[in-house]
Amino acid sequence: MGRFILLILSAMCYIAAPAQSLIKPDHKVVNLGVKVGLRALQSDISSIDLDEVRFEDIHLKHNVGYMAGFLIRVNVDRFFIQPSAFWNYSSGDIRFDVIRPASEQTNESAMEFPQAMTMEIKSLEVPVVVGYHLIKQRPYVFSLMGGVKLKYNYDVQFTANSPHTSFSYNGDTSPYHWAAYTAMEVLIGKLTFDIGYEYGLNRLHSDFDPYSYHSGGTERASSLHISKYLNGLSMSVGILF
Repeated sequence: MGRFILLILSAMCYIAAPAQSLIKPDHKVVNLGVKVGLRALQSDISSIDLDEVRFEDIHLKHNVGYMAGFLIRVNVDRFFIQPSAFWNYSSGDIRFDVIRPASEQTNESAMEFPQAMTMEIKSLEVPVVVGYHLIKQRPYVFSLMGGVKLKYNYDVQFTANSPHTSFSYNGDTSPYHWAAYTAMEVLIGKLTFDIGYEYGLNRLHSDFDPYSYHSGGTERASSLHISKYLNGLSMSVGILF
């Protein structure tokens, strides 16, 4: 038993040795850093148009994606300017109920049936933020930051999750969009932990043609148009050099 405890203590000392070097105070004017983390896409759908079909009960499910990137931080007393570059993968599910209007010629009543699709986005982004150290007692620093992100969605895919649906995704009106970004960060020596939120500043439009759905044993085709804002919540951990 004594040998086992000694072995555990030795292992803890071995692990703690490199960790101590990460919490030493750092007084550099310019820092380079790397970060990895998780990101939850929070799309805000402003409208869905499908010819004469009415949409109700729109539900969104935000799946957890991931991100990785590097940054440059220029420190000026309690302030810092930080441009960075990140790669992101995000996904989310969209579910809605389609109500087909009643037919006046056949006196057919209105019909309702669910539709669902998954949206996957791979993007590159360039955030530029300005930060302020609210608490700066080395090696501990607590900061707030805010700025903007320019995002480029280089790969967007929509997949049907409903047996009633098939469609061809034509693409978004533009792969570029802007987002406002704010975050809070805890810095312990060289280790950083932050939580951030971004809010889409411009609306994106996705077009589908044809959008085919089955109703009453009949296949119908229409043009689908989705307008949305892309928001997101992120958490990351990193190292400043």
